[in-house]
Amino acid sequence: MRDQINSLIRDSGVARAAEELAGLLRPAVAVAEDEQESVTADRSAFGPAAGLPTGLDWPTWRGEPLPLLADLRPAELQPFDGAGELPRDGRLLFFFQASALEDYPPEPGSWRVIHCPDGPRGSDGEIPAAGSPAPRNLRFAHRLTLPPLESAAVEALALDEDESDAYSDLLESVDELYAAEGAHQLLGHPWQLQGDLQQECLADTGRGSAPDDWRLLLQLAESKDMVWGDGGMLYFFVREQSFREADFSDVHLVMQSG
Repeated sequence: MRDQINSLIRDSGVARAAEELAGLLRPAVAVAEDEQESVTADRSAFGPAAGLPTGLDWPTWRGEPLPLLADLRPAELQPFDGAGELPRDGRLLFFFQASALEDYPPEPGSWRVIHCPDGPRGSDGEIPAAGSPAPRNLRFAHRLTLPPLESAAVEALALDEDESDAYSDLLESVDELYAAEGAHQLLGHPWQLQGDLQQECLADTGRGSAPDDWRLLLQLAESKDMVWGDGGMLYFFVREQSFREADFSDVHLVMQSG
């Protein structure tokens, strides 16, 4: 696929920046719902398909359990993590209370990301389900991503108006290569709907010295019982240094809608 994308770049209206854009390609993991009817507790899933490990308390916000959006198992992700950036084992849990979007930006504490061991679990029958999507297992695929037009990486290319239009067309062509996999994505460059997400993370938090100190961890498109605004996308971002240290206490959440 890399050769195909590089060919698209060379044939586009931004061919003069082909070498730079090839260097900006970032691997990501496409996340899609498995179509099987039964849900397996020991596999990655949207929703609370399994209880938390023994000894880990369910996180709360304003006294209520946070909905569990995604329970990802790094061992399943390894074949698709082209750069080997994710933890190698355990579970990566993404929590968020969508009602917090009613007063945007959502209040810190309304989301949590936890990396925990994949040890013995508490009772699967005692899982707080309110607000969580219905459990369904996931499948994964490798994909390559280019940075959005509104980003520091593309701004550095100093594209003129015609080249900017050509780059937008190029992004659409690359997206079409992966259309069958949908828009849920782990790592890589984000599928941005409105403005510079990295700049928004920097402005919201005051943490980091530049927009590219922040990187995408997970993006979730609207899907069945996961709804963010009007045709929105939910993004979990983390600072590069924190990510390298597997510190997920530093995650920031952003929502954009089209």
